[in-house]
Order: sequence, then structure tokens, then C-alpha cells
Amino acid sequence: MTKISRDVPAHEGMTVADRLKMARIEASMTRKAVFEGTGISTSTLEKYESGHMDPNTTRLQAICDYLGVSVDWVLNGGDTPLAAATEKTAEMQATANVAETFSETFAAGPPRHAATAFQANDNAPVDRVDRMLGEMDDMRADVFFGFQRQAMATAEDIRAALKYFEPSELLVLADERGLHQDESCLDEFGIQDLFTEDLNEGQMYCGNIEERILDTAILGSDLFGIEREPLVALAEELRDDHDLEPPAWGGLSWGDHKDFGANRYFW
Repeated sequence: MTKISRDVPAHEGMTVADRLKMARIEASMTRKAVFEGTGISTSTLEKYESGHMDPNTTRLQAICDYLGVSVDWVLNGGDTPLAAATEKTAEMQATANVAETFSETFAAGPPRHAATAFQANDNAPVDRVDRMLGEMDDMRADVFFGFQRQAMATAEDIRAALKYFEPSELLVLADERGLHQDESCLDEFGIQDLFTEDLNEGQMYCGNIEERILDTAILGSDLFGIEREPLVALAEELRDDHDLEPPAWGGLSWGDHKDFGANRYFW
């Protein structure tokens, strides 16, 4: 899709978040459309537009390029919102043409979530995981109906890709996904110290952050943000009423629910 640079109205007192949202609205784009064009999940875009999180330089540039506005205008305001992005627009059009040609080779059409497979930044682990988490969020919104195998494969891909994240990157993603934090949670330097003291403990700590990030995609929330006793009571009630086994779906398992949260040491 070709994007044409537009005049975006400016208003006094606008914040970076306000200008990001205005640029998207003026471009008649939904957050899902921006996600499909940049690989940045809709939940992260919502946080950028609400001011709860600031985009890093790379992501801000990607959003501005896609919406046809300048980074300087988003950051500082003023009367010149348009981006000098003729080459970028041509590049995005070429990418769109490749995607269209590829799609036409399949009589049945591409999978529902295949549009994000053509992102230029897909080789970066952070952007790849962000894209896959967004796909899981979309599939969860449909209760995974018709996407059971795709969801399980995507979950395993996310789990594998998260192994490449350094502690600092895990913590940023954990914050973006709204993971519950308390006084027992370690910061980047605390995790690094843990690795220095005991490599296995450091790996286990990061592994628990990874699983909780994946939980937000599968369940829509971080289980550690829920009080343990009510959660265990609910698990026991469901087990007794429906004769359920401990949850295990496609290799995704939380084991015996009575053990859940017994050790709040994990981030």
C-alpha cells in the first residue's frame, strides 16, 4: 500500500504520545494496520499512544516512516509534520508488491496472520518476538478457534526466540506485557549478579520471566498478578466440577496447580 505524506494538524500542548496517535488517526490507520506494517504489537502501540511507554529510536523511526511523518515533529512538534520519505515510500511499495505476488501463488490465499511475514526487521529477535506475541494476541481474541496448531507452533517459536534475549531485553518486554512486579523482582544488575553467583539460578530466573511473558499471550494476563489462594481455589473447583487434569496443552504446562506461586522469588 502506498502511503502519501499528509498535512497533520498541530495543537499547543500536545505530547509525543498525542502526536503519535494523531498521526495514525490522520492516516486513517488502525493499530492493527500499523502492527502489520511495522511488526510492533497493538498492545505496545497502545502504550506508546497513551504515554505509558516511550518508543525506542528504532521503533519510533519505523512508526513515523509508516505513517509518513517526521521523527522531529513527533518528538518536538512544530509546523512541519511531513516526512521527506520518498525513498521510504517506494521501498514500502516494493515490499507490498512482493507480498502481493507471493500471495497470488497460493490459490487458497495466505494464512490469516501471514501479512507480518514480510517485515524488514523480522530478523531481529526482539522484533520477531514482538510480532509473534501480537499474532498470539490476535488468535487468543478468537479463542484460538481454527488456529490450534498454529498457536502451539507460534508459542514454541516464541519460547525458543526468548532464549536469545539478554536480561535487559527480557525486562523491557516483561514491562511491555504488563508482568506483575513486587519487591522480590530483580533488576538488570541483580540478574547479572545472579548469573555471576550461579549460572543455573540466573538461567532459571530468566526462564520464569520467559514463561510468564508467554502466559500473557496464551491466557491474556500474568498469573502472578493474581493472588495465589483464589487462583488455587478456582483451579480446584474447576478440577472437581469438570474432572480436569493438570493443564497441559501442546507441551505448555504449569504442572500441579498447588505448586503455583509457592516461590515468589521468581520475577
